[in-house]
Amino acid sequence: MNRKVWDEAVSQLDDAQFSQELPGYGVSVRKQLVHLADIDRSWIKALDGGMWEGTQDHTNFPDRESVREYTRQTEAFVRDYLSRLDDESLNVVFSGLGVEIPLWEALFHVVAHGVDHRSLLLTMLNQLGAPTFEQDYALYVFGGVWPSEGG
Repeated sequence: MNRKVWDEAVSQLDDAQFSQELPGYGVSVRKQLVHLADIDRSWIKALDGGMWEGTQDHTNFPDRESVREYTRQTEAFVRDYLSRLDDESLNVVFSGLGVEIPLWEALFHVVAHGVDHRSLLLTMLNQLGAPTFEQDYALYVFGGVWPSEGG
């Protein structure tokens, strides 16, 4: 979904819109995208036994391409971690960051966080005039099209 946001919406912004802090949000599209990647990366690193990295200063990513590359690297990092999991490992208890929860529950949080922040991001993109779309999980399951009534 993050790639779709980039390809279909963020790509439509000019550089000024990309970095513009929107009234009422206190963040720019750039800052929101860096935050999404930061939290995915930090959670996965912690779940894999590493240290929580936290949120980076979005100004470390001065332009669209540096943010895009960071999100690509984060996606590869997450995919690598997920490729090493099996059904049994999803029930292992994660003990870190002050919680003890099954790994699947921590991963659910990562997904929910992404949906929440993409929703805000899509609203911001809409206000900037970029095309937006639904990100409902059911649309993913149904191949991008809602099933017909009774089908």
